[in-house]
Amino acid sequence: MSDAKPGGQRARDLILRFESERDPFKYQIKGYSIWPLYRFMVWEHIKINLDGLTSRQPTGHSGVSRRLRAARVMVEELWGLRKLKTARREYEIVLLTTTNRLRDKTDGTYKNVYFDYCQPLLRNALQIFVDSRSDRKPATQPSVYVSSRTVLPKIVLGGSGVRDGEERLSSLYSELTSFLESAGCAEHMRMALSVWRRELDLFVARFDSFVEIFEATKPKVVVTDCHYDKMWAIAAAKRLRIPVLELQHGIVYDGHMAYTYDPRSASPYRDQIPLPDKYLAFGPYFSEILMDRGFWSGSQVENVGFPRMESHQSTFEYCQPKTGEDLRVLISSQWIMTEKLCKFLEATVGQLPKNITLSIKPHPLERDTGAYRKIDGLGVLDGGEEFYELLAKHHVHCSVFSTTLLESVGLGVPTIILGLPGSENALPMSERGHCKVVNSPGELAAVLARVAGNATELAEWHRNTIKDRSYFWEPNASANFQALLDEIVGPAAQSAEAGREP
Repeated sequence: MSDAKPGGQRARDLILRFESERDPFKYQIKGYSIWPLYRFMVWEHIKINLDGLTSRQPTGHSGVSRRLRAARVMVEELWGLRKLKTARREYEIVLLTTTNRLRDKTDGTYKNVYFDYCQPLLRNALQIFVDSRSDRKPATQPSVYVSSRTVLPKIVLGGSGVRDGEERLSSLYSELTSFLESAGCAEHMRMALSVWRRELDLFVARFDSFVEIFEATKPKVVVTDCHYDKMWAIAAAKRLRIPVLELQHGIVYDGHMAYTYDPRSASPYRDQIPLPDKYLAFGPYFSEILMDRGFWSGSQVENVGFPRMESHQSTFEYCQPKTGEDLRVLISSQWIMTEKLCKFLEATVGQLPKNITLSIKPHPLERDTGAYRKIDGLGVLDGGEEFYELLAKHHVHCSVFSTTLLESVGLGVPTIILGLPGSENALPMSERGHCKVVNSPGELAAVLARVAGNATELAEWHRNTIKDRSYFWEPNASANFQALLDEIVGPAAQSAEAGREP
């Protein structure tokens, strides 16, 4: 399959053409289309294999110790879930999140970067972590952990109710395989039917579980920091007619297949796709992209901003290198880019003058950082370090297509997009002069060498970074978000008692 487009765009076009020609949304279970469960995953696999990117690294421990820990965690989570249901305590707001959102340490606990910066703090809200407890204690309570382990007994005992969807699942898989074969790229999917079957098992079991959770807690609104890894919960909320809001959590672009739909193929099935009722964008730049194809309407997208960014903008101060001080450059990586980024940086460090220090912050999903450590002249930081604190210690930030590009622009740190596969999704950020783009190690070295010796140019770059940044980050984020919640639950909800364990 030869095409000048990057792999992500070719994968996007394949998915949209498949939907136009084969109508995969028609295959449904529990009243919902099953194709969206696999759509993003299929696109990601094809993109990775077309561009020769890095696959996801395995996480956790293996063997007997892992199974024993999993059994213990399952019992703990089932007990916590039972207490939640029997308590029958009602919450105005349910927040769906994961433990990797617990990033900012405060008094021995960790703030959720999406929900704990709202001012005033959300009241009478329950945080549901849809993965297992980590070593980081949430700063706000109440919270409960409901990972996939809580439905494993039901699946193992055959009570997930998927058998009636087996034929539909096989038909969908066959349709996609046939389509990819006709397009000459079947080898790029590499996903077995057994993987699909397990995904459907989990969807049905977790859907049933969250219907019970929402019936017990009776929220007036469900807010999620990402919908496409929690579709079972979104579907459960919509089944009970509970409105769902999604806070933007990363860079959205045309081709991000959790959000890019052709209205001609998908709009007839919109009620059967587990999507949020309203998407809360960081700013106009993203809402314009989202609505451009016509699937998302103005009533379904609103510019809200990001309370965490709002909080840090009020205290962050960009400082240039002092006389005689090295230019410190921060690279934030993406797990999908490990191999290509290593080659890029290895070719860069040998071209840098001595007054430039280059350091990389590995993505939290990169468990193995050995490839970075082999590069002489590249410092490797702790992947768990708080990104904003690292930004305050550096003078320039670089990445390929991470949300960190947006955050460094929002805080006024001179920013560079590295022209590797995937960077095409972030390139529009450079159109207004908010950041620079480099397409080779030599270009990166030249840009850094130039500003390392020119304080005036670096200061001008900083000023260009912060101009018109409201295009990316809507001002007054907390007030905007609070106003939306007040429309649904009423202002009185915010004075309700909070802080008790469920």
